[in-house]
Amino acid sequence: MSDATLEATMEPVRGSERPCIYEVTITADPAIADRYERWLRERHVFDMIATGCFIAATLDRGEGGRFRVRYRARTRADVERYLATHAAALRGHAAEAFPEGLSAEREVWTELEAWSPPADG
Repeated sequence: MSDATLEATMEPVRGSERPCIYEVTITADPAIADRYERWLRERHVFDMIATGCFIAATLDRGEGGRFRVRYRARTRADVERYLATHAAALRGHAAEAFPEGLSAEREVWTELEAWSPPADG
């Protein structure tokens, strides 16, 4: 497929209400990493989606007990609503389940454009 064809088939995200990603990167001590992954899969990600602030999530595992969870929101206002209304309680659940051995970094990303190949591509 030529660059011109590819460019013509991809639609950028437009408008003032852009999708956002709330990304959390966690480092877990090796002794609890498997248990933490199970907790993420079986409880926490579902609790995050259940807030109504996010429409999807992905979970990745890296080396050395590192995890990345990316929660997709329709708008930045949804992320702000999560932070104002739900974050403290859900972070508290994590602290109760894992009082030691975790460190987290959080960041909000605004999606500028998204591409995908054409359906027949």
